[in-house]
Amino acid sequence: MTAKYEQFAETIRRRIRSGELQPGEMLPGYRVLAEQVEGFSTGTVQKALQVLSSEGWLSATPAVGYFVNEPPSGTQDAVDIASELAALKVMVGELAERVGRLEAGATHS
Repeated sequence: MTAKYEQFAETIRRRIRSGELQPGEMLPGYRVLAEQVEGFSTGTVQKALQVLSSEGWLSATPAVGYFVNEPPSGTQDAVDIASELAALKVMVGELAERVGRLEAGATHS
């Protein structure tokens, strides 16, 4: 089972990758973040933000807060890749159908 702080960290990573959290944006405080994503304590949020900072997703400014960085390179996760692959499979299938119709029409001419 994945640790709670890692679950919360992945939530923030997804929000950064999706553009919901923009580079340079300051995150709310621990308590506000814990309230936004139910089921997490402020201690869990604090640990997750420390991990994200060490990974380069966030920058910490003492006595100010955490700021969003550009996503670190090579951070696209397996879920993103799987969804892109599924979309590509659908497109290939549609293209195969179109080619089949075109070829069938060419043989009738």
